[in-house]
Amino acid sequence: MNGRLESAGAEGLRLRAKGGRTVQAGKEDVARVSRKSRRWGALWGGIAGFVCAAPVGAFAGPYIADYGNPSGSVRLRHAAGWGLFFGGAGAGIGALTGMEKTVYRAPAVKVRGAARGTARGSN
Repeated sequence: MNGRLESAGAEGLRLRAKGGRTVQAGKEDVARVSRKSRRWGALWGGIAGFVCAAPVGAFAGPYIADYGNPSGSVRLRHAAGWGLFFGGAGAGIGALTGMEKTVYRAPAVKVRGAARGTARGSN
């Protein structure tokens, strides 16, 4: 169920669902509570864009710009430029999509025989 968390306590939580309806759920009925964060999406999108583009920029960038035998400083400038450009693009995409962070997860229920990894009926 999607909605805004109004209150949470030891007995359960209260959500305001879309349309203004309020729903009370007991703790045993809640499997997971998560929230969408655009900041975390932007951060990880920017990191992913930078990490993927910087090596490509370091090795391919000088040749695309027609440097015959590029020095280390030229490679670093291209790596930084490509990394910042595509890191910014990744941050924008990450901010648009957001990232889901789990705030609460119910403890796993133990099933008899599951700890041994055996299926029912086999010895």
